[in-house]
Amino acid sequence: MFQSRRRWRPLLLTAFVAACPLHALAAGPYDFHPQATTLEAAADKDMVTLANDLLSGAPSDTTAIIDRNKYGGAIADAFRPLALHSKKENVRLNAAIIIAGMHTVSTDIALEDLVRTSTDPQVRYWAAKGLNDLLPRLKTFGKTDVQRATDALTDAGKREHDPIVLQEINRALTGAGLAALPPAPATAPEPASSPAPTPAPAAPAAH
Repeated sequence: MFQSRRRWRPLLLTAFVAACPLHALAAGPYDFHPQATTLEAAADKDMVTLANDLLSGAPSDTTAIIDRNKYGGAIADAFRPLALHSKKENVRLNAAIIIAGMHTVSTDIALEDLVRTSTDPQVRYWAAKGLNDLLPRLKTFGKTDVQRATDALTDAGKREHDPIVLQEINRALTGAGLAALPPAPATAPEPASSPAPTPAPAAPAAH
């Protein structure tokens, strides 16, 4: 269960997201599918290095905002499939953190998809966190983008059973001026399968 895996929260909050320096690169186009392939095959310790390189290598969000937006869109395009479908827990987690750490409006649809459809609570947590961080920027683009993001958060929150993920979803919703959601109703347990009936003894043969 998600609560038993809280070890990744403080580690990755500091290792990946805390004040990564941003250095401008040459203008795009960008293609991060090779890096996504590398992440899928990487050892856990190498994932940290790759994630930091991608986050710190992004163009500045103050002096190259348009280029950074292109960079973030290419990141989302390459890493969303891993966040959703990789069979490796740490690959899914790191892919989600990389997308959320971009803080660009070009990642909003990917984050909405992750918070709605991922079966991994760690991925849903980071998607919700990414949307929470992104909502102030989306507001500058108009109501449609904000509505789509809050709709995704609301839809996900109504079905969310993990309290940590729901807390992050509610942080985003209340920050956008909406009401917090209650915990989703508990899922009814699967009925126990009935034991197979004991076969009746065979009737004696007629003489």
